[in-house]
Amino acid sequence: MNERKDNLQQLLNKLKKNVTQIGNIDEVKKRYPKAFDKLINQIKSATSEVYKEYILSALYPMSRLSASEHAKMQEQIQEILRCPEMKELASKILSTVLSSYNADDVYAMGSCAYVTILNEVYKPYWLQHIQLRDGQYYSDLIDMWYEPSSSTWTNGTEWSFLYPPTKEEFEADIAPALAVCDRYLVKPADSAMIQVAV
Repeated sequence: MNERKDNLQQLLNKLKKNVTQIGNIDEVKKRYPKAFDKLINQIKSATSEVYKEYILSALYPMSRLSASEHAKMQEQIQEILRCPEMKELASKILSTVLSSYNADDVYAMGSCAYVTILNEVYKPYWLQHIQLRDGQYYSDLIDMWYEPSSSTWTNGTEWSFLYPPTKEEFEADIAPALAVCDRYLVKPADSAMIQVAV
C-alpha cells in the first residue's frame, strides 16, 4: 500500500510546488494547460489506485474463496461502490486530496467505504469460517483459536488481531466507524432535500 501512496504523495508534492511557485492553481492551469491536465489525470489515477487498494484490504484473508464466492464478493463490492453516496464520496476524496496535497486523506475519507464493505461483504464470509469447538472459537481461515481475555487469535506461536468471532462482537467492533459514516455520507434523500432548499 505504501508504494502507491508514496507515488500519489510525490504527484501531490509536484502540484503543490507548481502552485506555490506560480501563485494559484488557476494560473498554473492557464499557463501550462497540457502539463497541468496530465498531472491532474495522474493524480486522479493514483488516488483511485490508493483508494481501491485500501478498501479491498478489508477483505484479507480470502485464500479459501471458491471462484463463484470470489465473483459474488466482487459483485457485492461493485454494487456498494455504485451507490450514489459512495460515488459522491470518491469525488470528495479527489477534491480533498487536490486541495490538501495530502495522500493520507484518501484513508481518512475512504474509511467509510472500507467499513461498509467490511460490514456488508466481508463479515458474512468471516463468520461462516468460525467454528465453536470444545467451548472455544476456531477460525479455519487463519488456522487460529480465539483468546477472549486478550481479544486475539493464536495458534500457540503467532498472534493475530483480526476480527472477533461472533456477529454481535464484530458489529460492536465496527459500530463507531459505521456511525461516523452515517453522519458523513450524503444519502440520496438528503441530497434531494439539499437541492430543494437551495
